Amino acid sequence: MNTTLPLRRIRDFGEKVTDTIKFIKLNWKNLLVLYGVFVLPFLLIGVFLGAGYFMQIFSAMTAGKANTLFGDWKIWVAILVIYMAVNGMATSIYLYMQVWEEEDRRATPGELLKVIAKPFFSNMLYSVLMFLGLMLVMVPVVLVAGGAGSAGSIALLGLFMLFAMIGLLILFPYLMLIYPVNTIAGKEFGNAFSGAAMLLRGNWWASLGYVMVLFIIYYIFSFLVQMMLTLIFGAGALMGAENAGETFGKGMVVVYGLSMLIQQVFYIIMFVGAGVLYYSLHEEKLGGGLDKMIDDLGTSSSKYGQQEEY
Repeated sequence: MNTTLPLRRIRDFGEKVTDTIKFIKLNWKNLLVLYGVFVLPFLLIGVFLGAGYFMQIFSAMTAGKANTLFGDWKIWVAILVIYMAVNGMATSIYLYMQVWEEEDRRATPGELLKVIAKPFFSNMLYSVLMFLGLMLVMVPVVLVAGGAGSAGSIALLGLFMLFAMIGLLILFPYLMLIYPVNTIAGKEFGNAFSGAAMLLRGNWWASLGYVMVLFIIYYIFSFLVQMMLTLIFGAGALMGAENAGETFGKGMVVVYGLSMLIQQVFYIIMFVGAGVLYYSLHEEKLGGGLDKMIDDLGTSSSKYGQQEEY
């Protein structure tokens, strides 16, 4: 068990938030290194392809060929590598937190590279399954939208979209917990679905409130970055431009690329918070952290007398 900031312990709502912030403050340099090694390469590819696609949007809309946009391979490859970037961040952070808690030290990127392949690809599979589930939910939306011609059809579509959004919101903590359950627990593929449900049983609404607080914190930082970049590059691109539409499109490409690279950094808040939630719920449901602390008392490495402040 870690002696600086133990992760495997029961926390109330406020302690989850404060310990998330503490963990990021203690490890922000290492977390940024993980971002550079496991996330940035995928993001650069995704941003390059996505920026090219972004420019095609303006050209296609000007030429009246908007229906051809989704036939371009670039957008699909960009989506894939961005998915890989998100999974690379989640997997590397949870492996890092596992070493932090179990070995009481900071893992190096080289160490994580040796063990990241299996949890990374299994997390990718979980992402694909969740994406397919989302697509199945959207099938009724597509069917209703395709036949929408009356006020009743439009109202039904709006009602279904509302219930779908509420359902996804309620499932938010469950979807967030699947990744740490799979990465840290390391069970057989598929067990993360039942494991996340088991941890949330009796703690769903408190966990939902907690992850919503994390999302609000993330959104505030993300929104500020987006606004700043839009004001700098978007407004600047229009000043003195002969072809305002084309120049604005190029300015938005810059905004898109930079905001994607910077906003992804703030995902650290969400993933670290989900890791803290996992350890807290795991300790509450299964225990083990206190037993290990008792077993370690009296050993030369024991420093648990310093943990009362947490």
